Amino acid sequence: MAEPDPPHPLHDGTSAGQTRADTISTGDLGTGDVGGDGINADDIRADDIRTDIGSWPTGRLLSVAARLVEGRFHDFLAAHGLTHAGLIALHHLTGGRLTQRELAAACRVTDQTMSRTIEHLRKAGYISKRADARDRRRVLVEMTPAGARVLAHARERERDSGDLLGAVEDYDRFRQELIRLITVS
Repeated sequence: MAEPDPPHPLHDGTSAGQTRADTISTGDLGTGDVGGDGINADDIRADDIRTDIGSWPTGRLLSVAARLVEGRFHDFLAAHGLTHAGLIALHHLTGGRLTQRELAAACRVTDQTMSRTIEHLRKAGYISKRADARDRRRVLVEMTPAGARVLAHARERERDSGDLLGAVEDYDRFRQELIRLITVS
């Protein structure tokens, strides 16, 4: 009986001492079948990808990096009962209480969308809301101490975590470059 072929070096999944966290998934790469040879990106180790990354176009690098960071940050936020929309709302509440409509405008969403975000944040204990004493039709939204703590923790995690943006050498410069990319007209 013939011995089975050894596993393909890019198709060996995880090896001794390696965890699944050391691999990059198809969703992270957005490539599916790599190179048309039946090797699925799910099975390519991160080290093998790093070897090839130097040849990728910058747009692909940016796209993959964005998906990876967004996914990791989404997981972090979810573990703290937050969403990206909720984080943005908390950010805008750092200056003090706002009406629901003002908060919606600051976050660039509809009043209806903000209503759902506020309710989620209220249930998590991150904001409080009450009717405006001068106009009972207006709802005032204010960040709670728990909201301030979770916002500070999220900002710290974003900046200092090696798996989010802390891996960037010059965080402030990187932010400025991203802002320039987004606002170029």
